[in-house]
Amino acid sequence: MTADKGYDEIGELIRAGDLGGAKRLLKTHLKNQPTDVYALNKLALVLREQGDLSSSKKVLQRILDASCRDLYTHYILGTILLEEGRYLDAGKQFRQALELNEQDAYSWNGLALAQARSGKREEAEKSLKKAVTLDSNHPYNYNSLGLFYLESGDTDRAETYLKQGLKANPRNLTLHETLGNLYQHKHDYVRARETYQIILRHYPKSEVGERCLGKLALEQGQIQEAISHFEQALKKEGSGWESLAYLGEIYHEQEALEKAQHYYLRAMEVNPRSAKLLANLADLFIRRAFVLRAWMCCTQAVAQKPDYAYAHYLMGKLYLAERIVDRAEDALTKARELDPHDLYTLNALTETLLIRGKPREARRALDQALELEPQDRYAGLLQGLLLVKEGRKSDAKAQLKRLLKRSSADAVGLRAREALDGL
Repeated sequence: MTADKGYDEIGELIRAGDLGGAKRLLKTHLKNQPTDVYALNKLALVLREQGDLSSSKKVLQRILDASCRDLYTHYILGTILLEEGRYLDAGKQFRQALELNEQDAYSWNGLALAQARSGKREEAEKSLKKAVTLDSNHPYNYNSLGLFYLESGDTDRAETYLKQGLKANPRNLTLHETLGNLYQHKHDYVRARETYQIILRHYPKSEVGERCLGKLALEQGQIQEAISHFEQALKKEGSGWESLAYLGEIYHEQEALEKAQHYYLRAMEVNPRSAKLLANLADLFIRRAFVLRAWMCCTQAVAQKPDYAYAHYLMGKLYLAERIVDRAEDALTKARELDPHDLYTLNALTETLLIRGKPREARRALDQALELEPQDRYAGLLQGLLLVKEGRKSDAKAQLKRLLKRSSADAVGLRAREALDGL
């Protein structure tokens, strides 16, 4: 491909959401011109958007290994390190980008995000305001400030900056989307809907407006309306994987598992390395008793996001179901370290420790679960089983009978009856 024509074609594919097509074209071009920094950066960007952070970093390292100091290379690498939670390393990359061009507002925004994630919020605020000073009309700068204050809980200041940005850029899609999210965060659903409908009017071919309205309907419990908006989003130009993922989650919640699987797999075709998608698929496969497929999804989810508590929890559930209890304990302990207040993890860990004959450790996990949710029936069942292990049979009987009074026909009731009959 010729440079100008080929670069235009790649840009069109990326804007249309055809990341696979863009990647194929870039790889073909790089076979003939392996040192083309522009194409390497674009390939790294595409790989990052597909969730393949490891491959993206390798492409960027090819540029850096060639002793080529390129602002865009440092910037993309900074965004990847941010996504990986390596905030100090990300900050270093954005600073190297700024050494090449101190006037680059995008790099100031990236540095601000790294600073904010590192807990240096005052420094982050200064960096964001520096970006606005450099370019007082660019919508990205105002959107970054709006998000910063929204995350800080200062919704009034966030709204002020987003509206300032919209004065200079009245049809900017991203600013309208963030403003709508802000109203949704404040439970001002009327203004959120009005803002998302502005996106629909200004960008009728974009899926963003329909997707945002779908998320709004979902939050309000209007499931059929949400489904309708997500389906409309899929008909729009450049529709992404998020609407597919939301449809998968809706049908997953409704136990329509075949439908949910259909949408999850379609979303995976676009974003094959999404840890959340992989984990949702793993849970679905567990429910459908597809153990091997669940195992593969869990393994990939942990590989993509090692600090993803839900993926470790699902891994623990799989080990527990297969009675590989030592591995179950390891996975669930890791999940608790990452998210110490998750009831499901604490319950599963308690059951695992009971099976392993560790009543003291089980008691600590269960007490934490009961503190979070004293009326949880599964935790109540585990309480009865643990009381038996502790030799407190009369207390165990009383606890199990209380569970049976509330319900004897559900899974907890059946297990409580079995345990009571064994005493």
